[in-house]
Amino acid sequence: LGSLTDACTVFAEESLDLPEMKAKVLRFPFVKTAKTVSRLSIATVALGALLTESGLFPVESFRKAIETFQKAKIADVNVKAAQAGAALVT
Repeated sequence: LGSLTDACTVFAEESLDLPEMKAKVLRFPFVKTAKTVSRLSIATVALGALLTESGLFPVESFRKAIETFQKAKIADVNVKAAQAGAALVT
């Protein structure tokens, strides 16, 4: 992390202790938010926040991919997690 430049952005769980760095650090309650959906959905919550903040591609496109390639029961949880992550930014 110490070698990241100020052109980088780090998305971090708000409770983590991070070393000093030049990168921009955005802290979010990923763990707390994931617990409202499924405790195993932390990465999907974080990805929802990253997609919303960065504009890399629309969260709606991510939702469609989830629903297309995952079984319905798993997709339902992941869609909710992605939407919860997106809501942290908006």
